[in-house]
Amino acid sequence: MPAASPTRYATFDQSTVVQWSDATNFNGFLLVSLVLPSTGSYTEAVFSNSFPQVPVPDFLVCPIVNGTFSSGIGILWNADITPPNTKYISWYYDSTGRQVAGPSAVWTVTSSTASPPSATLTVPTAGTTPFTPN
Repeated sequence: MPAASPTRYATFDQSTVVQWSDATNFNGFLLVSLVLPSTGSYTEAVFSNSFPQVPVPDFLVCPIVNGTFSSGIGILWNADITPPNTKYISWYYDSTGRQVAGPSAVWTVTSSTASPPSATLTVPTAGTTPFTPN
């Protein structure tokens, strides 16, 4: 029996600069979730090359510091996930944990560099209501 090929991981594209709409570099994180196929009764995804089958985490957090994705985060190639035809979806959160964009269109990882869909990150504007502590 031939040995299973190793599971492949991609790193996030280091040449991509994530910026606010005013061109300042973004600090926060990208939250990535698996999207299972809509046909079938799948409840989880697993590493294709694992025995016994090891579940793939449902979510991944990739920090973004000064506009650059963390290089220490790996994301599975979709071809290495069972069931087939899984995809990813993502959201951008600022450094305070507030969602500022997303969900994105679904996307896949097919090479050693992952490129999530870009998003317009609109600079927050000042509110008109003063903060009232509880």
